[in-house]
Amino acid sequence: TMFLHGEDYRLKTLLSATNEATFELVADELRQIRDLALADGTRLIVLLQPAKEEVYKESESAILPDATVGLRGRLEQLGIEYIDAAPTFRTLAQQGTSLYSPTDGHPNAAGYAIFATLVAEYLETGENQSAN
Repeated sequence: TMFLHGEDYRLKTLLSATNEATFELVADELRQIRDLALADGTRLIVLLQPAKEEVYKESESAILPDATVGLRGRLEQLGIEYIDAAPTFRTLAQQGTSLYSPTDGHPNAAGYAIFATLVAEYLETGENQSAN
């Protein structure tokens, strides 16, 4: 199975988190999408997909940067609903469930099925079951 390990993952995460100009471009696009959705009477919900490295970290004590902390904060600031799939993915991975392709960071069929379940539950309850 292919992973980014240790310093590679930390570097790529920290570089993306500290590139404020790029982050602001994303935030501006999210703001525009939110405004278009509101104008159309459509509900916008963002699904946060955890990186394979976050889900299958070597141990609970492994120190990996939280790649979505800034994005979650900005989504909250913009009033955009979101579903954080990371807690559910971590729990299932600890139980031995394979959630990602072995050759890259994309989810496999089981991973996509979990996304569908999380979205369906959120639409039914309005709560991010993953975060509970």
